[in-house]
Amino acid sequence: MTLQRFTQTGKLGCSECLQQFEPHIRSVLRHVHGSTRHVGRAPKRGGGAVRLQQRVAGFRRDLEAAVKAEDFERAAQLRDQIRDLEDQIRAQAQPEPGASNDREGPR
Repeated sequence: MTLQRFTQTGKLGCSECLQQFEPHIRSVLRHVHGSTRHVGRAPKRGGGAVRLQQRVAGFRRDLEAAVKAEDFERAAQLRDQIRDLEDQIRAQAQPEPGASNDREGPR
């Protein structure tokens, strides 16, 4: 397979093509999707915690970049946002008061 053929079809022939064209593929993915990392999608119903966890992961990456750049004010803001989101995740995970986790019923 040639790079021109990949560009025309958007499909690769085999794993060797993937290795051969990796630099080009990364730039295409960055341009089209904004990232080369797949994070998946959260379900529309019941996916609230998953979406929050994805946001936390993004904030953690941003936090790491801010610390490396010595932008400590931004890092502190991100740290606080991460804490807030983690609190929301914990609140969603806690059972409602009076709810029972006993699926079998009384014994």
